[in-house]
Amino acid sequence: MTYTVRTQTNPTNDQIVDDVEFQALAAAGQIISAIYSGTPSNPYFRFPRDKVDFTDLRAQNLEITGQLTGVTVAVPDASPTVKGAVQLTNHLGGTATAPTVPGLASKVDSTDARLSDARTPTAHTHPATEISDASTVGRSVVTAATAAAARTAIGAGTSNLAIGTTATTAKAGNYAPTKADVGLGNVDNTADSAKPVSTATQTALDAKAPLASPTFTGTVSGVTKAHVGLGNVDNTSDASKPVSTAQQTALNGKAAAVTTGAGLWIGTQAQYDAIGTKSATTLYVITA
Repeated sequence: MTYTVRTQTNPTNDQIVDDVEFQALAAAGQIISAIYSGTPSNPYFRFPRDKVDFTDLRAQNLEITGQLTGVTVAVPDASPTVKGAVQLTNHLGGTATAPTVPGLASKVDSTDARLSDARTPTAHTHPATEISDASTVGRSVVTAATAAAARTAIGAGTSNLAIGTTATTAKAGNYAPTKADVGLGNVDNTADSAKPVSTATQTALDAKAPLASPTFTGTVSGVTKAHVGLGNVDNTSDASKPVSTAQQTALNGKAAAVTTGAGLWIGTQAQYDAIGTKSATTLYVITA
């Protein structure tokens, strides 16, 4: 078993070495590239990592069998000058022995009996019955032979239509409607905030009393003495008013006007002054 190798010591010239020499060079990390030739006596041999070039194995007639570990084979991307890998996203699938082309599922067959030309379809027609998602009316319009038939299909009636010229039908030409045409002839074009008080509203307001200094007529209802600040006043005339508590207290401190005997009178100055005609035979005694 022999190898054609290039080493770190002699990187430009090929050397022919046997298996023992190859293993020694590999252990020393000397091998840059190696090509195996001959019949192997030992199917298991070791190549140093990153030291052996496996480029173009087929061109070198090199066949590797058995188990390889720690080996990475990089395939370059294809270019106009380099043979390599081409990525076909979503177009290739399956396995090496059972490949598939998923991208063809959404493609049209090159030969289709439904098309008049297998490569370039020509113009064609469909009967209305093949438009499965169309309505009955829609199919009737499509198959209508004349304009009158199409109008009949959509319920438009006849084409002999008379265009009205009155406000209740229609106006021909450039038509500028007025407020009377829409039934608002008596409405003024004023904003809500600028509208005047209507006659009916004013009449209703005239029957109301103003909030400031109102003047009432007739019998007033719903107003109590508390509304005018007299909640504590009793509805009695002056002649019928009783002696108040304060007045009674003041009277209690006064002596009563009395007449003692036929010729003696005792009372206050006010009581004395209240006597219209004094008796010449009476003695008047004023207490205060």
